Amino acid sequence: LQVDASFMQTLWNMNPVCSGSELAEGYVTGGHVLRLFHGHMDECLTIASTDQGEEQRRLAHYESGGVCTHARSLWRLEPLRISWSSSHLKWGQPFRVRHVTTGKYLCLDEEKGLILVDPERANTKATAFCFRASKEKLDVAPKRDVEGMGAPEIKYGESMCFVQHVKSGLWLTYAAADAKTARLG
Repeated sequence: LQVDASFMQTLWNMNPVCSGSELAEGYVTGGHVLRLFHGHMDECLTIASTDQGEEQRRLAHYESGGVCTHARSLWRLEPLRISWSSSHLKWGQPFRVRHVTTGKYLCLDEEKGLILVDPERANTKATAFCFRASKEKLDVAPKRDVEGMGAPEIKYGESMCFVQHVKSGLWLTYAAADAKTARLG
């Protein structure tokens, strides 16, 4: 299934792949490599395999099965407006999502929807996302830097979250297969 940005909200769950920090282990920090799982499912955010061509590899989708152990489903969180690149992520704090094996960023393009773009085309407005604990609680992360690593808030495996595109306010969800259900997640 292809991934889309929509007004409908879809739950996601994060699982770490590796951690370089022993401080508050088990919490999401900037720079972590992880997989984004769709709700409580075994489907994760990924891109097409190398045999499907470069154009297909620019489209984000989610898939179940063996892909959840492949490198093409690995993503790195790169927080914005921070002092420490490995500080704890907060609810509502903007970050960019970088695909590990291609180096491309997840981007909401006005014409093409959710795609992966090269770093030189990855402007902050198009590539900034944030985690939300719920659709109602839309607290904005403080714009000022927090001293040190900040307090841990988002715990791997326990924190279900919504992923929101910061500029548009749309939510990361699956793309509907037909026009009647388009943009529902």
